[in-house]
Amino acid sequence: MKLGPKRVGLLFVVLGVGFCLTLPATTVHSWTAGAGNAHWHVPGNWSNGVVPGPNPPSDDYAGVGASATPPTHSSDSGDSTVWKIAVYGGGTLNVTGGTLTTQDYFNVGTNGSGTVNISGGILNMDTLSSYPRIGAASGSAGFVNVTGTGTLNIAPGRITHWYLGMYAPGKIVQDGAGTTVNLGAVRMGYTGGNGVFELKAGQATTTTPSRQSWRG
Repeated sequence: MKLGPKRVGLLFVVLGVGFCLTLPATTVHSWTAGAGNAHWHVPGNWSNGVVPGPNPPSDDYAGVGASATPPTHSSDSGDSTVWKIAVYGGGTLNVTGGTLTTQDYFNVGTNGSGTVNISGGILNMDTLSSYPRIGAASGSAGFVNVTGTGTLNIAPGRITHWYLGMYAPGKIVQDGAGTTVNLGAVRMGYTGGNGVFELKAGQATTTTPSRQSWRG
C-alpha cells in the first residue's frame, strides 16, 4: 500500500521533530578551581557550577587550561563519564584514583602544552566515537605520564587508529611496575607530528605497529 502525499508529509514531520529532540546542546565546562581545592567532583570548581557529565543527557565538554590548582580525579571522585575532554594552554590533569572515562574525543595539547598524570585509578580515553589526540595541534605538545598503579586505556572500542603526535609532538611515558597501558590501534606521528611511547616499567599492549618511536 502506498502512502498518499498527506501521509508522507506527516511522516516526515514526525521523524524530523523526533530527530531534533534527541540532539543535546554542547556545554563547555572550564576548570576554575573556584572552590579552592583540586577535586574533580566538586561543582564549584567548574565554570558553570556543574561537574561535566556524559551524553545523554548532555553534550558536556570539559576544558582544562593552566591553573595553579589543577584538577585531580581521585578515589573520592568515584566513576566519572564525560562526553569530551581537552587539556590545553599549559593545563594539567591528574588522575590518582577512581575511573575517568570520555565517550568522545580526548585531546591533550592544543593551544599550547597539555599534560595528563596518571598515578592511580583508571583513565579511559574515547570509548564511543571520534579519536584521542596527544599532541593535537601545530605549535602545541601533549604529554601523558603513567606511574604508580595507574591504568591507561586508549580507544578500547575503536577498530581504526588514534594519534600520538598529530601535527605536534606527543609522548607517553610509562614508569611503574604496577602500571598498565593499552594503546589500542595507535598511529605515531601525522602531518609533521612526532609520537613517542617510552616504556620504562609496567605492562603495555598495542593492536597495531607504530609508525615512529617505541622506546623501552
